[in-house]
Amino acid sequence: MRLIRVFFAKKDRAKYISHLDLTRCMTRAFARTDIPAWFTEGFNPHVYMTFALPIPLGFEGLRESFDFKLREDDFPLDRVGEQLNAALPPDIRVLEAAAAVMKPEAIRWADYRITLHEPAGGETLAADWERLLARPAIPVEKKTKHKTQEVDLRPLVTQLGCQAEGESLTLDLRLPGGGAMNLNPNLLLEATCAIPLMFPVVMGGNMVLAVCVWYFQEKKDWRFKLPVGMVVGSLLKAAFMGLVAVLVLLPLFGENVASKLPKPEMLPKVLATAKVTFSLTQLITALMGSFLAFLIWLPLKKYLKNGG
Repeated sequence: MRLIRVFFAKKDRAKYISHLDLTRCMTRAFARTDIPAWFTEGFNPHVYMTFALPIPLGFEGLRESFDFKLREDDFPLDRVGEQLNAALPPDIRVLEAAAAVMKPEAIRWADYRITLHEPAGGETLAADWERLLARPAIPVEKKTKHKTQEVDLRPLVTQLGCQAEGESLTLDLRLPGGGAMNLNPNLLLEATCAIPLMFPVVMGGNMVLAVCVWYFQEKKDWRFKLPVGMVVGSLLKAAFMGLVAVLVLLPLFGENVASKLPKPEMLPKVLATAKVTFSLTQLITALMGSFLAFLIWLPLKKYLKNGG
């Protein structure tokens, strides 16, 4: 029994199928051949396949790979590609089949070519891209099945090429890939399409919250003036940021965001997410922060009252 590595390309329409559908496609292709592949044992036998590095949905793969076990040692490997290509759809092509040398876990990086479009011209995009890379840090939230963590993209991105032509910018990038660290290029695209002035708006919202808490604490003679001020301040902060996002940021920069998205139909979803982020999400985080601050203030107030 031999472990065989199959290299294949996935282009055009095939880039829109999920990894699970790709696995099913390969399984059905094997069923249409006489390749003596090893099947798993159990209630649902299927061809044993291990994909090295599944790429994100919507990206073409020029040289992806998967491993399978060949039961007959003398079966010609050139027939593996021939028979699979005869059974696969035209947008998925086997490039080569060879004996596996290294384990898939040895993969450490992946190369991507990303093309962005901007009506104002590729030079404008190139300038935006250079400003992004000039930042000391590019923090984004990376979501997994079990948790969400903040990741700094700046030290993880290696630029191999950058070419502006007409209304487009083509980037050749090397990103971490493999079991130790796998970086989805969509995270970088989201950072590239980030709405300007986000941080000043957040600072303005925090100032609204702080002024409101100060006003209730100093100007009102109520028993529960501090928690009331925190709740009212949180509501005003969310309202302020929501209005600024809807009335200022999105009208001013919505078209700029749309021009940088991989697909124009993503714009309504991106704008809806921005509205929620600048309103409801800010309300929830402000209330949680105010609650924690109130819990800290109670023993601190008692400590200060007793003379420290």
